[in-house]
Parts: sequence; structure tokens; C-alpha cells
Amino acid sequence: NYLLLFITIANEGIINFYTGKFLVKGIMTYGHKDILRGITQILSYIISASTVALLIIYVSICIFFNTKPRMRYLIIFVIIFPILSLSRSNFLQGMVFILLSSYLLKRKLSLKKITMGILLILFVAVMFGTIRENDLSPNFIHNTTISEKIIDQVKGEWSQIVAYAEIKNDISYLKYQYGKTIFLPLLDMFIPRAILVNKPFNSAGYFMYQIHPDQAESGFFLSPTIFGSIYLNFGFTGCVILSFLLGVMAAYFDSLIKSIVKNNMVSPIKISLLILIFINLFNIMSGDIVLAIFFNTTTYILIIFFFRFFNIS
Repeated sequence: NYLLLFITIANEGIINFYTGKFLVKGIMTYGHKDILRGITQILSYIISASTVALLIIYVSICIFFNTKPRMRYLIIFVIIFPILSLSRSNFLQGMVFILLSSYLLKRKLSLKKITMGILLILFVAVMFGTIRENDLSPNFIHNTTISEKIIDQVKGEWSQIVAYAEIKNDISYLKYQYGKTIFLPLLDMFIPRAILVNKPFNSAGYFMYQIHPDQAESGFFLSPTIFGSIYLNFGFTGCVILSFLLGVMAAYFDSLIKSIVKNNMVSPIKISLLILIFINLFNIMSGDIVLAIFFNTTTYILIIFFFRFFNIS
């Protein structure tokens, strides 16, 4: 990941990268057919999955054997790297990873530490959002106070719920897809759109091109949340089933957390699954379901392979 970041910065230039021009360039070219960009994106997913798998394996083994991991090295990968790469979602994931690991390792988490973590997340989200916003709309008068910027960021997160509402209201026009925007994109995940011209869109792509084609052509794709994707494909019944499955999953992970805290024997594979889903829960719920399935499945397969290869159960 650090190597890819170094190559990107060397190619784009430090000023272009850290003033937001690289982020804006990525947004504006997202919907265009570019072989190099497609291959780079796929490699980035694979490298990210491998890195997350290794970090989760390390912490899971430490929890299983009740030993303390070297937190400073974890912080370099899950906190410092996302800051250097201007990635808000990865930074949030990293903060949750550190807080969850500390809790499972029975480190004391005071209200002060939790509050500082939340404030740091808000600060980084506002800072990165401002960098991108200023370069996207240089002639627009933006809010200047910290409180206004925080409110803007919070409002921005609600836009995905608005997308879900639009899908629900326009379903007669969009038509139920019955899995076409979930399973078909999964099958050709590794083929860049520049090569497979008629590559199926995921739910976000299909929704945006049907309802907001101009924004989609400009590179703006709004994920309608996991419930939006399920509703687009399987309607209200699908959302009810999804809610039931999420409840079962939450109950299972809650029992795992209680067992770990009480020092009951929990296998490293189960601990790894808990950490993987917990740190990615926000992205799973609010992001693209296709990418969530691909990333988490790939990561967990790598984790299982590691434990099976070294006969750790």
C-alpha cells in the first residue's frame, strides 16, 4: 500500500495530490473507460484485502494467546497511511480497528479516549472533504467555520438515504433487477470496463445512469446503501429478509465478543471474522454491496488459507 501511494504521488506530484487535484481527477474520470485505471483499481483492492487480512490475523493471534500486539506498528498501517493517502473511509476503518482491538485485548477505553477518537474522525473527515470540495468547485463560496463544515459532512452522509428513497419512489421506472446489479458485476469484477464495454453496472451505477445520467457521466456515483441495492433487486421482501439476517449476525457477533471478554476459548478464525465484519460494517451498510461482498469474501478467504496452511484452529 505504501509502495502504491509512493508511486501515485511520484506520478501526480506532491502538490497535485495533497491539494485535492488527484482526488478530483479520480472522480471526474471514474465513469470513463480507462484500462490502466481499471487494472490499478483491481490491484488496489487485492493489495488492500491482503493487508487487512495480515493485520487481522496478527491481532487475532494476539487475542487468542492473550498477548499484547505492537500497537504503534498497527497505527502506522491503519491510521497514518489513510491520513497520508487522504482516505476518509480507511481512516474510519482504522480507528474502529484500534478501538475494537483494544477492547478485545481488555485495554481500558476511557470516555476521554473514545471522545478524542470521535473528534479525530470528524476532523479528518472535514479536512479531506474540504480539500476535495475546494478543488471540485473553486469558484463556489464554501462554508468557513468548523461547525458549518461538520454539519455539511453529516448532511453528505444522508445523501445515500436520499438515493434509497429515489429508488423506492422510482422503482416502477427502474424495474426490479432480481440480482442483475449484484451477481453479474461480481462475475466480471476483475475485467476493466474499457475491455468489457458492456460490463454490467452495480446498483449505484445502474441507478445513477437511469435517474441522474449527467452526474454519472461526470463521475459522480452515489451508493444507495445496502438496503437500496436489495430493494432495487428484490423489493420490500428482500429488505425484510436482509434485516432478519443482519439481526442474526449481530446476535452471533455479540456472543463472540462476550466470550472473548470472559476469556472463553474462541478460535482465531472466528475472532478474525468478528474483526473483519465489525471494522467494515459502515462500508457494508452504506457502500456498494458488490464491492463489500468482494472485499470481505476475498479477505476472509486469505485469512482462512493462512490459518489452515499453518494448522491454526
